[in-house]
Amino acid sequence: MIKNKKAVYFICNNRSWGHVGAHVWGILQEEGYLKENGGITFAGEEVMKYTDQNNNIFYGNILMKEEQ
Repeated sequence: MIKNKKAVYFICNNRSWGHVGAHVWGILQEEGYLKENGGITFAGEEVMKYTDQNNNIFYGNILMKEEQ
């Protein structure tokens, strides 16, 4: 029997530190991943959640908001 898995992603979307994290987060949002509220707050930000068809759970959080 295979147990369901959980994964946590912490993504920095501050473009002054590099563009990859911001692009990854944008793609996840566009594709519909990490849209559900995970019920957890980390570093003052809501952690988002995605559950796949195999009931594996993925959590994602932005570590640093982009500077205005």
